[in-house]
Amino acid sequence: MKKIISIVLCMFLFVWLMSYGFAASADTGDEGENLLLIGETAIQEEDGSEILIQVYEEPTLLRAGGSKSGQKSYTAKNSSGQVQWKFTVKGSFTYTGSSATCTSSSYTSSISNSEWSLKSASASKSGNKATATGTYIRKLLGITVDTKTVAPSLSCDKNGNLS
Repeated sequence: MKKIISIVLCMFLFVWLMSYGFAASADTGDEGENLLLIGETAIQEEDGSEILIQVYEEPTLLRAGGSKSGQKSYTAKNSSGQVQWKFTVKGSFTYTGSSATCTSSSYTSSISNSEWSLKSASASKSGNKATATGTYIRKLLGITVDTKTVAPSLSCDKNGNLS
């Protein structure tokens, strides 16, 4: 009887720890997905604006072994720190320990400042990389005053590490 109670308690503890662990470390990627933030950096522009680069990974418990999914987002902020737009490449990969292959690539875009619009965008895959390219333009009084092109690339190495 003690053995059964111990097993049941261990199962509850495991479930609780897994739930608490994901709640504590999960971040929200695009479209409300629960993804783990695994990398973040910022590029400062000369005009004081910034591009925030974030890499997210889908929790491995949700994927079969040997496969991985994630995304890399570029978020443009003006010199006041307000988000202007966000462009994201999403990729799925398989890996074997000796190589990795990108199996799908797509992009998403969201715009927070109506002065900006997405002029063109595309996504592609090659080898172990998912890449997307997006060109944004900002217009004032119908005149284009700014153009930004970003090309986030998400890679997977032979051990399933995303970057």
